[in-house]
Amino acid sequence: MHQQNKPLDKGRVACIAEKYQQGNTTKNRYATLGRATKWPSNNQGGTDSVEIETRHYAN
Repeated sequence: MHQQNKPLDKGRVACIAEKYQQGNTTKNRYATLGRATKWPSNNQGGTDSVEIETRHYAN
């Protein structure tokens, strides 16, 4: 789909899996759901797109 373009950015998709206290501060522990890649628009002035690759785990 975007083979000829270079990605604008890469990162991960995560959600808050747990909240916990550390001293007087509440912190979050995250679970990674997959990877995200931001691609430039094919049309000048168009909207960039984000592709998400999810991980599938066996139980």
